[in-house]
Amino acid sequence: MKRMSFIIVILVLLAPVSFSLKCIVQTGGMAAAYGATDKMALWKGATQLRGANIFQRRVYKVLDGTEFMGSGYVGPPYTGDDFRRLAASGANLVVISHPGLFDIKPPYSLNRELQSNLDGLLGMIAKEDMFAVIAFRTGPGRSPFTFHLDETGDWFEESHLDDSVWERRTAQDA
Repeated sequence: MKRMSFIIVILVLLAPVSFSLKCIVQTGGMAAAYGATDKMALWKGATQLRGANIFQRRVYKVLDGTEFMGSGYVGPPYTGDDFRRLAASGANLVVISHPGLFDIKPPYSLNRELQSNLDGLLGMIAKEDMFAVIAFRTGPGRSPFTFHLDETGDWFEESHLDDSVWERRTAQDA
């Protein structure tokens, strides 16, 4: 049941970015260059996808200051030049580890700043004709601090922890 709920949460989180992904997929771009009409064909056979994983999380000024993760709402900051250099080195794929687009705490609203950040990343990646894979780590009832349980009290307080998605039906339904 937990696994099915998690899959449903992921599908719900993907809905707001479907437009952005549709724009990238419809361009043809790299798939056409590799002769793949079925994008899944890129994952089969010899290695065709190469690139980088990038990490993003919401910046908590009280914990991060303005330099550690950048001064924006999400960090660390990436620029079009970063993706230009990546593409020039032969990359055709960026895996984006990004915060989920819905708030961690109720009422689990769409977070427009997170959505805007992701749209910006996807736009820069598409401009360089690379593929993007989005890995959402957080969302309703799941904070980024869940992944650092053993560091509780060292650089963040226990109040930052939230992994209630597994017990809270409202978080699962959001």
